[in-house]
Amino acid sequence: MPTPPATLSNWTNHARDEYGDILGRPPSDQEMRQLLRLWAKYSAKAFLNARGRWQLKVEVSSKHSHRKLWLVAGEHQGEWLLWTVFEVG
Repeated sequence: MPTPPATLSNWTNHARDEYGDILGRPPSDQEMRQLLRLWAKYSAKAFLNARGRWQLKVEVSSKHSHRKLWLVAGEHQGEWLLWTVFEVG
């Protein structure tokens, strides 16, 4: 049985744009790295979605907000990347 990647090496521009839409402003590199850290912490709970990408639900807290997000990881040229981000509906 396949296992999810334990870490992600980077994020796609699409993931950054989608997270920016959620935040209402462009996310900082620090905020994007926080998503990568959350993946590393909870990756064992990820599952394969219908498109064959790993998907994981996380909670992101800051001083001003608390959000539940889906993180989706995909492989590109041998690297695992944060492919997209969207809010739990």
